[in-house]
Amino acid sequence: MSILFSPKTLRGRIALITGAASGIGQAVAMAFARSGANVALVDINSQAGTAARDAILSAAGRAVFVQADVGTAAERHPQHQGR
Repeated sequence: MSILFSPKTLRGRIALITGAASGIGQAVAMAFARSGANVALVDINSQAGTAARDAILSAAGRAVFVQADVGTAAERHPQHQGR
């Protein structure tokens, strides 16, 4: 993985990452934490989100996990699309 910013450039900043339990969201959360950010991981999957948070904490990062569904109403209730 290429470094998009130098280490610790986000020190003291707060990053809110949605979809942070897996995939690109998790990779971004880990990269931001390695760069010094305090990371708030948000995902609908509480088990994977907690594991991602624990991975950051075990690497001496700062992180919290919040279980939430940040999808649109249409995604949650497809029968109401277009109304």
